[in-house]
This record gives sequence, structure tokens and C-alpha cells, in this order.
Amino acid sequence: MNYLLVLTCTVALVSGFPGGDHHGDGHEDNCVDISKYSEILYEETGNDLCTYRTKKTCNKISNTACISIPVTTCEVVAYASCESTSFVSVQHDDKANVVDFVPKQCSETGQQILIEYHQTPICQNVTKEQCDSKWVINEAGEKVWDGNENWEQVTWEDCRLESVPHPITVPTYTCTDISSISYSVPEFHEVEVTGYKSECTPAAYPLCTSTTVQQCADIEYEECFDTIEPVCFTGTFFRIPYQTYDHRLKCIE
Repeated sequence: MNYLLVLTCTVALVSGFPGGDHHGDGHEDNCVDISKYSEILYEETGNDLCTYRTKKTCNKISNTACISIPVTTCEVVAYASCESTSFVSVQHDDKANVVDFVPKQCSETGQQILIEYHQTPICQNVTKEQCDSKWVINEAGEKVWDGNENWEQVTWEDCRLESVPHPITVPTYTCTDISSISYSVPEFHEVEVTGYKSECTPAAYPLCTSTTVQQCADIEYEECFDTIEPVCFTGTFFRIPYQTYDHRLKCIE
């Protein structure tokens, strides 16, 4: 008895498509490739894109600097003696890249006929005679045949199987590239960011003419430091197209 064998392979793709026949299953001699691509589908993913920002914070400080100066007329010059030190912070510096997706469009372009053979019974009436076989026990105690009786004719159907061809029409498809679709995908990066922190000490020097005297002067200055903090944008969605490749062979074995 013959059977119609359908081999089906489905491959889900995100980008790119399988090429060639992709058979390799030993059924190519009596098969039709009915593979095709699905409609364009989209997968939505949400990602947070992050970067960073540097914020400088400065504090105004009021202080007094004193020094012994000549008793003569003097002026006090105050200043801030500052030292700056650096530090490194690792932060995200992400971006979105644009890539192209080339979808496929499949259409029915023809048909192919496959012949499948079915086993069909062919019957005819047959008549034969049937009877009862009679056995008896003889004087020696043995079972012996004593003839046939109750003869009658019996008729029944005698059937045999013959292969009968049945044609099957199978559609064939052609798949071609259509206009590409541009979409964005996230690309994540980390960078080292250098910041600076300054520490200051109030100081002064005198401008004197004669004897010394203790004098003081007020001074205002700023001490500043950088704060590096991440900045993220939530709710960024990327809509990525794809198609599934429905790989099918219609075969007879």
C-alpha cells in the first residue's frame, strides 16, 4: 500500500532567510517544494537608553584670614589656595543604530501533478462443494473414515487488491524580495568619564610698609565639585520585523 508523505519544517527567523532547497531528507525524487514565507510580523521590545550628565556644585565660603603685618600702613591680600584632584566613573553612553530588513513575499505561480496509487479490491463469486466427513470406531477400537455425507454447494466472494492511479494537484510557490524596512536596534556602550574635585584653603599675604600689627580680612570663595550621574530614558520601544519560513515538501513514497 502506498502513502502520501508530507514533510513540514518551520524555522522562526529574526533577520535573514534560509537559502537553497533545504531538503536533505531523502524524499527529493518524488516531492514538490511548497515552502513559503509568512506575512510580515513584528516583535516589540522595550529598552532603557542611558547616558550621563556632569553637574558642577559650588559652595560659597566666608572666612577670615589673619596675619602679622608691619605697623605701618598695610593691606591684606587674601586668596584661596586650591588643589584639584581627578576621579573616574564608568557610565552608559548608549545609542540606537538603524539597520535594514528585507522581507519576502510569496505567491502561487503554478501547479504540479502527483500520481498516488490506491489499493482497490476486485471481487468475484466462487462456488465449491462442502460435506461432512463421517468417522466411526471399528471392532479394534480405532477411529476410521466412514465416508462423506450432507453434500452442499457454498458460494463466497473471492477478492484481490489492484493498484489504481489517483492524480493529486499540488500548488507551487515563488518567493521574492520586496522593499526593505529600516528599523532601530539599541547598542550599549560603557565609557570612563573623568571628573574633578577641588579643595581650597584660605590664605593671605601682607603688603606692609613698617612695624607689624595683627590684622585680619574677610574672604569669600567657592569650593566646587563635579557630580556625574546617569540619565536614562524609559519606555523606548523598538519594533523589529521578521518572517517565518514554512518549509514543506509534498511527497509520495
